[in-house]
Amino acid sequence: MAKKTVDRYAQRRRVTAFLIVALLVLLALLGALVWFFMKVSLPAGADRTVPITAVGGVSGDFGEPIYGFDAGLDGQFLRPHDVNVGPNGDLYVADSGNGRVLRLTPDGELVGRYGTMVWGPKQIDSPTGVAVGPDGRVYVADAGARGPHGKIIVLSPDLKTVTMEINFKPKDNPVMPRIYGDKLYVTSAGGVHIYSLDGALLREWGTMGRADGQFSFPNGIALLPDGTIVVAESNNTRLQFFDQRGKFLKSAGKPPAGPKDDSGQFGLPMGLVIDERGVMYLADAFEYKIRLLGPDGKEFGSIGDFGNAQGQLNAPGGLSRAADGSFWVADELNNRIVQLKITVPESALPAGVWPAESKVAFDASSLLKGSTCLWAIPLLIALVLTVFVVVRRIRAGSDDGEGDESEGDEEGAEPTDDED
Repeated sequence: MAKKTVDRYAQRRRVTAFLIVALLVLLALLGALVWFFMKVSLPAGADRTVPITAVGGVSGDFGEPIYGFDAGLDGQFLRPHDVNVGPNGDLYVADSGNGRVLRLTPDGELVGRYGTMVWGPKQIDSPTGVAVGPDGRVYVADAGARGPHGKIIVLSPDLKTVTMEINFKPKDNPVMPRIYGDKLYVTSAGGVHIYSLDGALLREWGTMGRADGQFSFPNGIALLPDGTIVVAESNNTRLQFFDQRGKFLKSAGKPPAGPKDDSGQFGLPMGLVIDERGVMYLADAFEYKIRLLGPDGKEFGSIGDFGNAQGQLNAPGGLSRAADGSFWVADELNNRIVQLKITVPESALPAGVWPAESKVAFDASSLLKGSTCLWAIPLLIALVLTVFVVVRRIRAGSDDGEGDESEGDEEGAEPTDDED
C-alpha cells in the first residue's frame, strides 16, 4: 500500500510539473504574440514617433508617408485629392493628377486600379473624391474636366467593373462623396446631394453664392452625433450646419471680403471627419494642418505645419478615419498620403462634446481587431483552461494526500484492535 501511494504521488507530481511548464509556455507565446502585433503587424511607419507641431494640448504621431505603389513614374501619386478607408482597412485613393482611383493595402501594396484620364461612359476623367460602402462598392466623384458634366461612378470592390453611374448637371460637378449609414452624401460645386446607396436621389439643396445656405466648391461633409450635417465650404472659408432636410442652422467662419482678406477663421477648409464625441477634424489646405473643433465649430487645437518632411503637410485635402481611430490624409501637394494618430486628452476637450468611453482618437481597442485576434483569443482560452486544470490538480492532490494519511492511520490502528 505504501509503495502504491508513493507511485501515485510521483505520478501526480509529474503531471503537475508538466501542466506548470505548459502554462509557462503559453504565457511566453501570448507575450510573443503581443510583441509581434505591436512591432510587426501595424502598418509601415505606424510605430514611429515624429515630433510635430501641435497646440491646444493635442498630440499625435505621423506614420511613414506613402507616395504610391511603385518606384516608377506610373506607380507614384500625382496630387491625390482624397483618401478613404474601406471596411477591411484597405486604402482607396483619388489620384487626381493621374486620373485614376487606386486600392492599396495600408503598407502601400497595389490591390486594384481604375481610370484612364478619359471622359466617357464607364470612364474616369478627373477623380476628386472616393467613398466605400459597407458592401465594398466604391463611389468615385469624377469632376469631368474633359467632358460636359461630372458624375458619380460606382465600381465593384476590386475596381474592375462599373456597376452604376449618376450624372450631375453641367457646372455643378461632384466634389467629395461620403457614406453615413445607408446614405451617400455628395458635395458639388454649388450644393449638397443625398442618395440611397443604389443611386436614388433623396434630397438636394444649394446654389452657387456666398449667402447662408449657398456654396462655393465645398469639399468635406460629415455628421454630428445628433445627425446635423456639417459642410466644409472651401472657397467661402467656412463651415455650414444643416438639419437632415437641408435647413440652414448656422455657420462657423465667414467668406473672405476679397482675394487678400485673410482675417477669416479658416484658410481653405477641405476634408472633414467628426468622431463619436462630436469633435471635428478639419484639414485646412492653406494653413497646412488639421484643425480640431468642438461641435459648435470653435477651434480648440491643431496639429501639423508646412513642409515636406515626415510630420509636415502641404495642402492637406481629403481626410478619413480608420476603424482603429487613426486618420489618413491626402497630402496633395506633397504627392502622398499619410497616416496620423491624434490624441486628445480629457482636459483639452471643449464643452458640449458627446460622452464616450474613450477620449483618445487612436485607442487600444484596435488590439482586438484584425487577423492577430484569430490567434490571440484561442491562445488566451488555452491559457485559462491550463490554469484551471493546474489548480484542480493541486487541490485534488491535497485532498488525496489527506485521504491517504487517514487510510494509513486506519491501517496502523488495525493491529491494535487485533491485540485487543
